[in-house]
Amino acid sequence: LDPTQNGESLVEKAFKSMDKEAKGFLTMDDISKERGDEKEESVPMTLSSFADLLGENMQNKYFPAGHVIFHEGDPGEHMYFLNSGTCEVLTKDGFHHILQGGDSFGEGGLINEHAKRSATIKTLTPVH
Repeated sequence: LDPTQNGESLVEKAFKSMDKEAKGFLTMDDISKERGDEKEESVPMTLSSFADLLGENMQNKYFPAGHVIFHEGDPGEHMYFLNSGTCEVLTKDGFHHILQGGDSFGEGGLINEHAKRSATIKTLTPVH
């Protein structure tokens, strides 16, 4: 994976976004709290094992400029890492944000109890 502007890989950036207490590892408790699930057995997941898990399940995707990757309210089954390009985040209540290479999105649909997308993601440029 390519490093982002601050020297962190996309995997490191994703791991840190999920490790809210900066423990240096993730547990099922961390994920269950976000989802509102019943507790499962907690086994620490290090950055290395997190990277292995992501690497085993990652696919390279290309989307052209102007493509809607998903709409607000769609079922959420995937998380995305922007290697290059620019996307906009839009919500029905008027929120607008720009994502660039090194950013990630879609994790909310994975941890949300109802697994629904909280925003629409549209490419402004071709993205990988």
